[in-house]
Amino acid sequence: GGKAGRKEPSAAVLEALKGNKELSGFDRCLLSQIATATSWRTRLGYIRSLFTDEEAAKASEFDPRNVDNLASVVVFLTFIKSGQVPCAEDGSHYRPNHHANEAKQLEGALAVVEKEGGRAAFLVRKIYPLLPSYRSEFTQSVPLTRIRDIAHSNNIPHDLKQDIKHNLQNKLHRSAGPEDLITCKRIIDQVTAPGAQYDGGFVHQMQIFYKELKDFFNATGLDDLLIEIKNKHEPVKEVWVPVDKFLETKHGYKPCFDQMAALIDLRLFLNKNMHAIDGEALQRVRLADVELDKYSFVLLADLSKNIESGNADWPFLSKSLALASRDVALSKIVEDESECIANEFESLSALPAPFTSEPRLRFKANLDRAMRFAADFSEEVSAIFYDKVGPLGRALNVDNHSIEVFAEAEIRSNIVFQFSRAATWALKKTRADLNMPPWDPLLPGKASGVLVAVDSLGDVPEDALRSGCIVALLHAEGDEEVPTGVRGVVLAHDLPHLSHLGVRARQVKVPFVCADERATFDALVGKAAALKGKMCTLDVAENGAVGITAAEAGAAEGAAKAADVVAQVTLPKADLSACKLLDLVDTAKLNSGAKAAAAGELDRIAAKSGGLFKTPTGAAIPFGLFAKAETAAYTSAIDGFDSLNGKEQEAKAEEIRALVAKFPLDGAIAEEISQKFSGQGELMVRSSANCEDLENMSGAGLYDSIANVPASSSALISKAVLKVWESLWTKRASLSRSQAKVPHKDAYMAVLVQKMLTADVSFIMFTQNPVNGNKGEVFIELAFGMGEVLASAVARGSPFRVGFEKSSQKPRIIAFPNYSVKLVPKKDGVAADGDVDAGLETKVVDYSKERLVSDGEFRETLLKRLGQAGEFIEQEMGCPQDIEGVVVGGELYIVQSRPMVL
Repeated sequence: GGKAGRKEPSAAVLEALKGNKELSGFDRCLLSQIATATSWRTRLGYIRSLFTDEEAAKASEFDPRNVDNLASVVVFLTFIKSGQVPCAEDGSHYRPNHHANEAKQLEGALAVVEKEGGRAAFLVRKIYPLLPSYRSEFTQSVPLTRIRDIAHSNNIPHDLKQDIKHNLQNKLHRSAGPEDLITCKRIIDQVTAPGAQYDGGFVHQMQIFYKELKDFFNATGLDDLLIEIKNKHEPVKEVWVPVDKFLETKHGYKPCFDQMAALIDLRLFLNKNMHAIDGEALQRVRLADVELDKYSFVLLADLSKNIESGNADWPFLSKSLALASRDVALSKIVEDESECIANEFESLSALPAPFTSEPRLRFKANLDRAMRFAADFSEEVSAIFYDKVGPLGRALNVDNHSIEVFAEAEIRSNIVFQFSRAATWALKKTRADLNMPPWDPLLPGKASGVLVAVDSLGDVPEDALRSGCIVALLHAEGDEEVPTGVRGVVLAHDLPHLSHLGVRARQVKVPFVCADERATFDALVGKAAALKGKMCTLDVAENGAVGITAAEAGAAEGAAKAADVVAQVTLPKADLSACKLLDLVDTAKLNSGAKAAAAGELDRIAAKSGGLFKTPTGAAIPFGLFAKAETAAYTSAIDGFDSLNGKEQEAKAEEIRALVAKFPLDGAIAEEISQKFSGQGELMVRSSANCEDLENMSGAGLYDSIANVPASSSALISKAVLKVWESLWTKRASLSRSQAKVPHKDAYMAVLVQKMLTADVSFIMFTQNPVNGNKGEVFIELAFGMGEVLASAVARGSPFRVGFEKSSQKPRIIAFPNYSVKLVPKKDGVAADGDVDAGLETKVVDYSKERLVSDGEFRETLLKRLGQAGEFIEQEMGCPQDIEGVVVGGELYIVQSRPMVL
């Protein structure tokens, strides 16, 4: 305990809170608390309470797993330790053991948050070195007693004795704070200055005390920490081996690669064995790992310079990036993603030299993923700290320079910065060696229009659409509609060629090209900056050459005319006579839609394929059941829909969709489906509208498919069917029909129900190359997990791309995948509340453990089989096909096929 004293509020902080609109929530609570909690101990106690006391956290609007809240704690404690935010005595008397005990409790709570991973773990690791030590010598009732003996020694001048006694000893034992370390350093500098004549024994004792004080404030250097954990056998006795190896390479000035390898070995050893210790030993080992993290920045800087020199061969390059990425993973920086990137680089570094084309393509894919990871991390850290440090720093009266450099320093002094430097050069070298163009054309061609730059296709201005436009597009999800009036698209990132957006661009003959990296896009758009808002011509060549130039005379009139040209689609009259669940053999385009009819046809073709592929079991809810469920309110609402303008149609579509959600679906149908698929696990409930999968209207991605629906639950089956029916009236679906001039009253939705296949690999293949029109090549895109990643581009990145030459029967790898995640069914099926939209979840994908990536012989066999299946289906169907399927346990399944949009 201690003697309570009078607390003077910090006038500057309280003044900063008045009328401050920059701060909200936890930040305001933090500032209010520290205005009265002026000492380091009370501030540590407040921070500790946020993590250990639920009521205290709630009162301060604090969530220990909230990244924004944790960032505030990091900023605040960093400014305290650096002296930017001074602490002040509050009149109470508490020895340093109280500070140590606060730190011990706080670290225990922080470790729980760190163990959960994610962005929070990265921030928690920044808090550890900002706390005092809780070694046993500091938690005893009277710690740091050496300074008392020094202050009472008779072999030093009176003025110095008074300085030590009042400004260091008494202050430290009354209200310790980071400022005491500065005071001690001042005295050390004074007594060891050149020409200073002080008693040698006194100077020696001061130097010992200075080291003790640095230990208390966790300011011990890396070498001292490593020697201490080695001598104390922490975390285990064998720690001396990696410690000695690292220190030998460090002090022997060995090449940075050797030092980095030894550092990684040591960090791996510490992290593997950290579970064997607790208490102060754990704090020491944890701090040693944090210091190794900091030192690795220096080594990675040297390693990056070596790589950038241009002298690095492929083995050195791959092994260096393996070390760098493992270092990032060990630092808990988006640990699941960085771990998988590191695993893949390590797998590549083990391949024998020289690298042939396929390993280099695989290397390039992991580099793309690594660069995306580094860019995302940098943006996120910038957003966290730029948003945080300014308002908080100003309120804490921190000088502007310190505020300005804080976030920049967080990025540029982080190992991810050096990792990205090395990866950037490696990517350039790889692209050059593979002779890859900087652009990826989804649809080559030439078009003219007004140049506009937008974030998404939904942001294109109406006047630009009316006149016809070329769109410089920052982001695309992959399932958008191409708005009428868009004449060409330049996208800032990669996109699956066979995504729904890619299919639609080809359908409406809109030239579409993707930049392989953002810098390429920025360079092109920057070069064409003077043309924004003016008529220009986009020229996309098949070889990847892209240009935007001023349009020739007459282009404006041509673009406006082209913008108005829409191919009208005529739907065959739907057969509404079938009002029961149909076996696939009984389905036809007119009663159940092209998708369901094709599923029945695929069953027939699979039987003829000699075991080349299989199909999932299925059934169909025909158009007749949809028509039977229609209500008077529904038919009234769609009457006159075509005469509404765009905004009115959008609102009306939502109203109609809500009406469909209340359709009286016959419960016996859902029960029949449940019985038909009894014992088959989960179902895919898919759309099969009469306005999709047609030769002149693919409708790809416009309508919903519901995954992971339990076959045992007729209630959830009913819910899923209604969801699919509702999707007939999504904004995108109704817009697509309006653009194609399809009468909405003629649109009907059937439902294809199939046994859900939990895909190891999903694929889409076009039996004619959609980019160059080569009829002799099957074009295939594959991704791990469920196929929504491919069809709708729900994850950033690009898929496996393969060309299968029909004449030689040989697959050709065009690109390896670099998606960060795959979609997998939730283990417990749909959400507990029966939300049928929640059947899938993302899982980070580790390509080093995927056989299709790592086993060349397996890959060759599977891809050849895929190409042959596509060719066989094309022959049976009589025209080029757009095919979707999955691989499950080595078995090939085709789930749907439709005519290609040519």
